Amino acid sequence: MVELQRTISPVDGSLLVERPLATEAELERALAAGAAAFGAWRALSLEERRRHVTAFVDAVMAGAEEAARELTLQMGRPARDAPGELAGFADRARTMSRLAEEALRPLDPGPKEGFRRFIRREPLGLVLVLAPWNYPWLTAVNAIVPALLAGNTV
Repeated sequence: MVELQRTISPVDGSLLVERPLATEAELERALAAGAAAFGAWRALSLEERRRHVTAFVDAVMAGAEEAARELTLQMGRPARDAPGELAGFADRARTMSRLAEEALRPLDPGPKEGFRRFIRREPLGLVLVLAPWNYPWLTAVNAIVPALLAGNTV
């Protein structure tokens, strides 16, 4: 028997969507695909990763009206406030993209006799982001965009 996940709107108690829960095998395949994409994503230049992140943000904002409506229906956020979360998402993503070169630059902790010291930031692989329900766009962007810009897959 397939177990279903139901999303009930707190606005009016209506059923918004009903989907089967992912199976263990489906989750394993998704994780494997993310891990497999890491090498190619990591190899992209920061500028190329920025272009992809910008395209992602632009695509989200092209559907911002629908995303804001879904946000209201799924969590009860007042309709007048939901567009602000999407605008905040875009602003944060674009700001992080603009700051990425400086944030990812190697650091020199200063001289030490007999040593060449530096800190280099290296991507680690697949990052799992679990966003809380209360501000899903604003909180998820804080982890997803920096991870992608740094060369990790998400």
